[in-house]
Amino acid sequence: LAAHELAQEVGLVEGEEITGILESKIYTVPDGTTTITNSTIPTPYEWEKIIIPSSVTSISSNAWNFCFSLKAFEVSEDNPYFCSDSKGYLFDKNKTTLLRVPCMGGVYSSSFSGYVVDLQTGYSSVTAIGDYALYKCCYVTRIFMNNNITTIGQYGVAYCRSLSMMTISSSLITIGDYAFRECTSLANPSFPDTVKSIGIGAFYRCVSFVGSPISSNTETVGNHAFNGCISFKPLFETTFKLSTIGDYAFRQCISLPYNVGNTSMSSIGKNAFEGSSLSYLNVPSSAPITKIANSAFLNGRLTSVDINSPTVTTIETKAFSGNIGLQEVELASGITSIASDAFSSCPNLKTITIYNSSGSISGAPWGATNATVVWAG
Repeated sequence: LAAHELAQEVGLVEGEEITGILESKIYTVPDGTTTITNSTIPTPYEWEKIIIPSSVTSISSNAWNFCFSLKAFEVSEDNPYFCSDSKGYLFDKNKTTLLRVPCMGGVYSSSFSGYVVDLQTGYSSVTAIGDYALYKCCYVTRIFMNNNITTIGQYGVAYCRSLSMMTISSSLITIGDYAFRECTSLANPSFPDTVKSIGIGAFYRCVSFVGSPISSNTETVGNHAFNGCISFKPLFETTFKLSTIGDYAFRQCISLPYNVGNTSMSSIGKNAFEGSSLSYLNVPSSAPITKIANSAFLNGRLTSVDINSPTVTTIETKAFSGNIGLQEVELASGITSIASDAFSSCPNLKTITIYNSSGSISGAPWGATNATVVWAG
């Protein structure tokens, strides 16, 4: 069911929280229990409300992953580590970290055709969306973050496939591993320029995602961070601080802009831009990068490559293979090793200019069967 169809089925009205919990659907964690894991709750998919006693001191971040019918938590007021609120959300005791929104939690809004999680009104103490906090909240269509939130944990909003709009905190610094994985309806949230780290698979297969969390302060993009984001249109500026681009980070990103390359770039992982639409690679002379990794730009749409940094020493196997539109390449003098297939299947590559002495690098033309190598050292 779509979010608005579910609302009609259970008879919700505008602004109403999910209610009508049956006594038979309430599970009380036995008193004396100290730890809750993803195997603690029997038949977890049945329960609509879970009561947590004062004895619980530890809860695994993925403890509620199979509680698909859950509408609310209720934590004993005597519990020194955790608390819940009137909406049934689960927090740490100080209410600084949102630990879990129930899969069926939220407030219905016809304006947003589904359930809304508002972390602005009355939630100024919250500074983090914890690991798995909104994992598979499939009927949530809108999230409002307050401006004190600095972190979204791993799988924090993952698989929220109805989520189409999100108000992002102006203080956000860290986006955890798989934080937005497969949020397939999320299109264009506005991110602040405070984001420094984007984790592994953070936006993996967010196929509608257009907006970019990459800014002048972003330093790290993890492995698979934007893999499969076919609508993604980030901005890359030469002055950006981005230093590390992980393996497969922009694989199959077919809407990338013209150029990538900045003065802080120190690492481009294997298959980082495989199958992407990037047309120009420019590695500035001041960039501290040392190699172009395996298949980094495999089967892409590059037309021109300029590697100006003298710290680059190695171009690995199939680094630029399959770029059928590639026409010209310029390589700096520091390069000492180029794989024999680095430029294979690049039929339109006519010229490779390398600022090194003639024949100093073996294997020329490195798979580019139609290219002329110009030794300009």
